[in-house]
Order: sequence, then structure tokens, then C-alpha cells
Amino acid sequence: NIRDVSFKEITISTKSTTGSVEFDGIGDYLTLAYNSELWFDSSNWTIECWVHPNTFANYGAIWEHGYGAGSTVRSIVIYINQTDGLLRIAQSPDGSTNHDTSLGVSLSINSWHHLAVVRNGSTVTAYLNGIAGTSVTAYDLYNSTTRSHFIGAQGDLDSTVMYNGFISNLRVIKGTALYTDDFIPPTREL
Repeated sequence: NIRDVSFKEITISTKSTTGSVEFDGIGDYLTLAYNSELWFDSSNWTIECWVHPNTFANYGAIWEHGYGAGSTVRSIVIYINQTDGLLRIAQSPDGSTNHDTSLGVSLSINSWHHLAVVRNGSTVTAYLNGIAGTSVTAYDLYNSTTRSHFIGAQGDLDSTVMYNGFISNLRVIKGTALYTDDFIPPTREL
């Protein structure tokens, strides 16, 4: 059970599923205190949510864990590239090597998208509205950091990596690759 959640100047809005959180791209984010149950190792996992980007002015971090301010400890960051709206993943298995790759799905501003990023064995695949993008190599993320998990920002709170838009129904499933083929996105809360 995750109990420690920090909220910083966020706005709740209505969405057809159950509501969403608006991030302004300049200082809004959510944090979850470090919890080893959310730590990704070599097992399968799924991160899933609805997103509605307002702009691509920043590198919009959706989920992050392990980035140490002033260091290269970037265990995992899932973010939207500011120049083309492509979803990317940065993985660091050892705290010094950063594997930053496109997941082959492009989002548009001012639209709701269902996103699922899934590790299944040795690959990570993103699904945009249920359609698979590019599969990339999955790295075992054994970094021993005890830093918090972030939603809508990178852990060093760099203003160029803050998400601007809405996120709804974010869930993290450790141990299960929920989607392994194209699928119809859920229409109810996750």
C-alpha cells in the first residue's frame, strides 16, 4: 500500500472516466515516497494512463523514478519529446549509462490519449490508444536509489522536463505485462 503522496498546487478537472489532474508545466507535480514495491527490476511491468498534453514546450515527464539531482542516476523516465510529440523512455541500468529511445508513438496536443508502456521480457513497448509502437530493449533497473517516484516531473524538478497537460487514471502494475498485442483501450477507470 502506498500511503505517502505529496500534492503540489494541482487542479482536479472532470473527464469522462473519473477526473484528472492538471499539470501547468512550470511547477505542478505529484510525488510518491520511495516504495520498493514500485521498483522495476528484471520483471515485467505496465504503466498505463490517459494523457491530454496542452503543449510540447517542455520534455513532458509522465512517470519518473531514480533521477538524482546533479548525478546521472536516471533509472527510468517516460516522457514526451518537446520537438515532435514522440513518447520516449530513458533507462539507466547502472547509474551512468543512459539508454534514451523513442517508443514510436506520437501524441497530439489538446487531445486525450490512452498510453500504456509495457515491459514484456526483454522489450518495452508503448501502446497509443491500443496500437503498439516500436519495441525497444528493456534494461534491468537495479539501481539502489531510494528517491521518490514522480508524476508530471523529473526528480530534480528541472523546469524543462515538467509535463503540461492532464493525466488521468495512472496506474503501475509490477510483475505483469498487461498488454502484449494491440487492444481496445478501457472506457472505464483503471
